Amino acid sequence: MMHGKQMYGVPLGGIGSGTIGRGFRGEFCRYQIIPGIYEYHTVMANQFIVTIRDPKGNTLYQKVLSTHSKPKKSLGAWDWGFSGADGLYCGLYPRSWTVYNIKEQSIRLICRQISPVIPHNYKDSCLPVGVFVWTVENGNSEPRDVSITFTFKNGTGGSSDKNGECWSEVFERTNEDVKSKGVVLHQTLRSLNLRYCLAIKEQAGVSVSYCPGFDPLCPGDSLWNDLKRDGELEPAEAQLTKTRKGEELAVAVCGKCSVGSNSSGMVEMALTWDMPQIVFKSRGMTHTRRYTRWFGDEQTAAQEISSYALLRYKQWEVDIEAWQNPVLQDN
Repeated sequence: MMHGKQMYGVPLGGIGSGTIGRGFRGEFCRYQIIPGIYEYHTVMANQFIVTIRDPKGNTLYQKVLSTHSKPKKSLGAWDWGFSGADGLYCGLYPRSWTVYNIKEQSIRLICRQISPVIPHNYKDSCLPVGVFVWTVENGNSEPRDVSITFTFKNGTGGSSDKNGECWSEVFERTNEDVKSKGVVLHQTLRSLNLRYCLAIKEQAGVSVSYCPGFDPLCPGDSLWNDLKRDGELEPAEAQLTKTRKGEELAVAVCGKCSVGSNSSGMVEMALTWDMPQIVFKSRGMTHTRRYTRWFGDEQTAAQEISSYALLRYKQWEVDIEAWQNPVLQDN
C-alpha cells in the first residue's frame, strides 16, 4: 500500500498506453508503463534545462528547471534549486501549465503539457505520448538566444535500470510539413522491449541538437559545460554499443530559439514511450497495444508517434477545449 503524496500533477499519456506521471514541480515521478505495475520514483536525470545567451555569445544564465536541491550521488555539476517562489503550476487534465519567471534575466518561460485524451478519437487517445510546448517571452531591449534542453534516462528509477543492454540512435522525420529531430533510447523493462523517444520540431528560428548518450550516474559536467559554451549540444555518434550490467544511459535533445527584444518564441517537444507488447501479472498471454494498428510494432514506432504528435497536438487542444468548455463556462 502506497501513501499518496501532495506532489503529483497531470500525468503524460493517452488511454491504455501507460502513463508517466509528473509532479507540480516539474519532476518525472510516477511510472505506470507495464499494466498493474506502479513505480513511484523521482528520476533526477529526467529534467529540463534553460540556457540564456546574449547577442555577443555570452552565456548569461543556465539552470535546471527544478526546485530540487543538488543530488548527492550524481549530476552534481548541474545548477539546481530553481526558486519555487518564481514558478507557477496549473493543471487541468489532460493538460497542465508551468510558468518560470527568470526575473533577473527579464525572461519568462511557459511550458504547456498536452496529452491526447479526446472524446470519440480513440486512435489518438491511445497514444503513449506527451507534448511540451515552451513559450519563451523576452522582456529585454535586445535579442536573446534561449535554449531548452530535455534530458531523459533509461528505466523508471528502480534497481532494474542497471541491468544493461541499453543503446540509442538519432533520427530525423518529416510528417507533412513538420520536420522533427531527436533520439531514441532502446532498452528492456521486466524483459519487455521499451523505447523512449525525445523529439523537437525544427522550424524557422529554432535549431535542434542532441546528445545520444551520457552517464546519468556521473557529475554531468560534460553535458553541462557543452550547453554553457554555445547553448547547443555537440553532435556525437549514437550509442550503438549496449551498456553493460551496472551502467545506465541518458540522452538529451536541445531546441535553441532566437527571440527578439520584447517578443516571444516557441520550442515544441515530444516524449514517447513505446512498449508494443505487454503482459499482465499472470504472464499467460502476450497482448499488443492498440496504437500498433496504426504505427506498427517495429522499432520505428516511437519516432513515428513523436512526429505525429508534433503535427497533431494543436488540433488536440482545439478538441479538448471544445469538450471541456461547456462545463468550464457553466456559471
